[in-house]
Amino acid sequence: MSIQTLAAETKPMTTALASLLLNENDAACLAKAYAAKNIDPAFQVLNGARYYNKILGCEIWRFYMCSAHGPIGLLQIDAHSGKVVALSAREIQTMQERSAIGAAREQKVLPKSEDGFVLSEYARRCATAYLSDTLSLFFGAIEPVFVPGNPPRWRVTIEFKMYEVGPFPVGMIDIDAHNGDVLPLTDSQIKQIQERTSAIIGYQKSAATRG
Repeated sequence: MSIQTLAAETKPMTTALASLLLNENDAACLAKAYAAKNIDPAFQVLNGARYYNKILGCEIWRFYMCSAHGPIGLLQIDAHSGKVVALSAREIQTMQERSAIGAAREQKVLPKSEDGFVLSEYARRCATAYLSDTLSLFFGAIEPVFVPGNPPRWRVTIEFKMYEVGPFPVGMIDIDAHNGDVLPLTDSQIKQIQERTSAIIGYQKSAATRG
């Protein structure tokens, strides 16, 4: 889950509840221990803030995870139980890749895995940039999947999200796994995606009106 999504789904908790919950220092220690064991001991845990998370349905401590190259994600601690909201393997991989991308940018090289392929998060970012330029800022790339072949590719799902509309998938696009180049959509594919998006938006608005 992205930093933007988490921030949008939270709100400050009341002062009355605050006195009953885990304090920031203890929450930070739990977050640091989790990060050191499961992600990377070199990463820092910073800027704790207490919020009510509507998705989780509880008060949480939220901390930013940062590498030497900048923010890479979030860690959350249940402020009642002290349990860390465990990250999935994919979320941990994304954090690690974000750090590697930052390091590669400073060295002015492509961020690649030991297999010689660009990292999945880098491929996803390349696709998102292409979709924003070609379609609109409301289109992005998610869920990269490696597809062996000649050339090998990263295949990502094209997702549409505009304010209260979406998110929903509207297609797929490929990225060259050797160099991160996006394989451009054809005019026919672009038209199909636009028509599919309009149809889904129309249906969702109609369903909301009926409801």
